[in-house]
Amino acid sequence: MGKSWTVPGYDERTRDGGGVHGDEWHYAIQDRGQALHLIVFTTRFPASVTHIPPAPAKGAYFKLHSSWPVNEEQLRNPQPEPCSIMEGDCYDGGTWGLAAEKFFAEHGRDDFQQTPAFWAALRQKLDAFRIEPLEEVRCPRCEGRGVISGGGT
Repeated sequence: MGKSWTVPGYDERTRDGGGVHGDEWHYAIQDRGQALHLIVFTTRFPASVTHIPPAPAKGAYFKLHSSWPVNEEQLRNPQPEPCSIMEGDCYDGGTWGLAAEKFFAEHGRDDFQQTPAFWAALRQKLDAFRIEPLEEVRCPRCEGRGVISGGGT
C-alpha cells in the first residue's frame, strides 16, 4: 500500500477575498523512481460552512512525480523541486483531471479509508502513467549547444 493523508477544509470568508474549501484526501503510491498522487475533493467543511449541501467525494486530479526528467525541457534544464512524496527531489510528470474523477468514481469509496482493491488499482494506474527515463540526444552539428559550430549551415 501507499500513503494517505488529509488536508482539512477551511472557512476564510472573513478575510478579504477569502472563501471556503472542503477537506482534501490525498493518496500516493511510489514504485521504481516514480509516484502517483491522487487528490480527492470533498464537501466536508468546517462547521461554520452551512450553505453547501453534502455531496460525494470526487477525484480532482492525478499528479505524477518522477526522480528523473520526464520531458525534453527538464532534460535540457534539470531543476528538480523538493518533494515530500518522493522524500527528496522530483520532477513534475504532469497532471490529469478527468482520469482522476473517473478513477475515484470506479475504485474509491466516499470515505477517507480505502480498500486494498483501491490501492491495487492505484498501483496499476501508476504503471499506466509511468514515463521511462529519457535519453539525452545531442545534435551532431551543434554538439548540444544549440548553435552550429564551424560555420556550417
